Formats: sequence, structure tokens, C-alpha cells
Amino acid sequence: MNIHTLSFELAEIEPYILGRLMCVKSEITAQLIKRVNKQIESLNQQGELLRVHLDYYPNKLHSLVTRYLTKGIQDG
Repeated sequence: MNIHTLSFELAEIEPYILGRLMCVKSEITAQLIKRVNKQIESLNQQGELLRVHLDYYPNKLHSLVTRYLTKGIQDG
């Protein structure tokens, strides 16, 4: 089986999981997903999630990225 993965480092941010998780449906993986979701929610509430995205994109795209992330987060 050939599995392709891709990851990026973001300045000043500790490594984290980005993307979809493929795993067996079990109590252990449910706990992992719950922990990942809590971390994402914490970063969102602190404004870090948006900040790291804005640091990555050029200024001319900031309003578009902000609208996209805000809508995506609200739609959950």
C-alpha cells in the first residue's frame, strides 16, 4: 500500500495534525479525535487559528481567509 502524506511547519506554532484522520472506530480513536477537536477549539477561541493562517497568506487575501475561516468554523 502506497500512502502519501504531506505536512507543513508553521513558524512559532507547535506541530499539530491537519486534515482528515482515517482510523478504526473504537474508544481509543474517539478519545484521540476528541482531544484533537478540543485543541482546535482552544486555538480558535484564543485567535491563534486565524492568526497562523493570516501569517501565512499575503495581506491582500486576509479578508477572504478571515471570511472563509469564520464561516467554516460557524458552520462546524
